[in-house]
Parts: sequence; structure tokens; C-alpha cells
Amino acid sequence: MGPFVAAVQQPDEIDAKLKERIILRVSMLNQSAYCTHAHEQISAKMGFTPVEIAAMRDPASAGIGDDERAALAYAEELTLRPGAISDAVYSGSELSRFFGESKIVEITMIAALYNMVNRFNEALKLDPEAY
Repeated sequence: MGPFVAAVQQPDEIDAKLKERIILRVSMLNQSAYCTHAHEQISAKMGFTPVEIAAMRDPASAGIGDDERAALAYAEELTLRPGAISDAVYSGSELSRFFGESKIVEITMIAALYNMVNRFNEALKLDPEAY
């Protein structure tokens, strides 16, 4: 699975820290113990503070930019309501104001990938490990 994940994460129009925030938020929403544990460690190694990591449980109150908040709102709807993403969050929202088509595709790929990875790891009941 590693090469597949690496290939999907390859595009780099989106800032690495935003990608990591999306991964953390999606993993928390899915209650994926394995991925949340792993990405809390990865985020810390990337320079996130414990407060920044914890803020992904409630990004609306996080000290992040409007662009990141829009990306996280979209990732949340994609996770919780994939077939019913509201126009307010997608086309008529901040998302399209801050991100062009290719960046929205990349945000979608990351959020969708980690929805799959979360389900894969939780289905196999993988034990959290050190990263």
C-alpha cells in the first residue's frame, strides 16, 4: 500500500502542512486510532505544536488561515457526506476563492485517500506504532 499512498500524495501544489492538516482532520473524523496516532507524530516532526495538532479536532477555532479553514471544511464534508457536499462549501465558497481546479483536485485526492487508508487500517485492527 505504501507505493500507492506515495503516488497519490506526489502532487505538490498544496503546501505540505495543509496536506498534513487534512490528513489529521480526516483521520480524527473517522476515529482512526492508527492514522491519528501516526499523523500526530508526523505533524510534530514537521514542526506542528501540540496545540496546532489538537486544533484539528475543531478547525473552526484553530489559528489558521481562511484558505486552510476552507480546505478543511471541504475535507470534512467529503468525509462525512461524500455524495452531498454543499454548494456553500464547494463551488460557492471560500474553497474556489482560494484554490484553483488542480489544487481542489489535490485536496480531494488527499482527503479521499485518507478516508480509504483510515478504513483499511481500522478494518485490519492495526496497532498504533511509532513514526
